[in-house]
Amino acid sequence: MRTEFADQLLKQALSNPRIMLVVGDLGYGVFDRYKEILPDQYLNTGVTEQSSVSFVAGLAKSGYRPFFYSIANFPTFRALEQIRNDLSHMGLPATIVSVGAGFAYGTAGYSHHLVEDLSAMSVFDIDIFTPTMPKEISKCIEAVLLSQRPAYLRLGKGGERNFGLQDKVYDLREDRKLALDADINVLVNSAIIEEVVKAANLLEQKRIKTNIFSCWNYQAIDRECIEYLSKINNLFVVEEHVTRGGFASFINEKLPLKAQKVHSIGLPMISRQIVGSHSYLRKSYGLDSESLASMFLRLLND
Repeated sequence: MRTEFADQLLKQALSNPRIMLVVGDLGYGVFDRYKEILPDQYLNTGVTEQSSVSFVAGLAKSGYRPFFYSIANFPTFRALEQIRNDLSHMGLPATIVSVGAGFAYGTAGYSHHLVEDLSAMSVFDIDIFTPTMPKEISKCIEAVLLSQRPAYLRLGKGGERNFGLQDKVYDLREDRKLALDADINVLVNSAIIEEVVKAANLLEQKRIKTNIFSCWNYQAIDRECIEYLSKINNLFVVEEHVTRGGFASFINEKLPLKAQKVHSIGLPMISRQIVGSHSYLRKSYGLDSESLASMFLRLLND
C-alpha cells in the first residue's frame, strides 16, 4: 500500500502545487521518485512528530494540502494532542498518514503495533480512511482532496493484494446491491481482508456462502448503508484492532436499536510479550484464516 500511496500522491501533486508531502525521517526508496520530480513539494521534518503535526497544520492554514507520513503509532499517539488541538478543533485540511496498520511491523514490538488508533481518532472531528487493498488508495486521496477537512489515512505496510467481485468482495457503498444472499456477511476495514477472503474460501468448502464488504471510507457509511446493513443477517466485523472503540463499535452505534448488532471479531487487548512476524501475531490473536473460519462457524451456530 505504501508504494501505491507514493504513486497516487505523486499523480495528484503533479497537477496540484498545493499538495505537500511531509515525512518523519523515513520512506527512503518509497518516495525517491516523488522527491526527485517535486522537490519543492517535499519536506523531511525528522523525528519530530508532535512538531510535524503542528507544522502541517500551519501549512494547511496557509492554503496548502499537506500529508504527514510516518510509521505506525508515531504520527498518531505520539502527536495525539496536536491532532486534537491543531487539526481537529481548528478544522484544517491536513492529512495524517500512518503506515503499518495492525501488526504489519510485528517484529518491532508493541511500540509499532497500530491496533488502538481508530479508537482514538474516531472521537475527533476528523475524516477516517482505512483502505483494505491498494486499489482503494486513489479513491482515498481523491476523497481527501475533495474535502476541506482534516483526515486520517491508515495504510498497510506492503505486500497487500487486490480483491474483486470474483472473491465475493464488494464495496459497501458502490456495489453492495450486487451482493447476493449469503450465510455470512463480513465488514472489513483494513488489510486483514486477506485473511477474511481465505476464511471465506475455507467456508465455501463446507457450502457456507460468505459476502465480504470493504469499508475503506468511514464517511461513506451513511443512512442508506446503515439501512442496508440493518436488513441483512449474520453480520460480522473483522478488524486487526482492539474491539473497544473499533469499527464494530462504530457500526453498532449507528444501527437502529431494533436491528441485530454485528458480531465483533478483533483484539480484546494486546500483550507486550507477544512479538513476531505479521502472520505469527495474527495467528496468536486468532485473526488468521483458519481461526476466523472456526469463529464464523461457532457464532453462526450459537
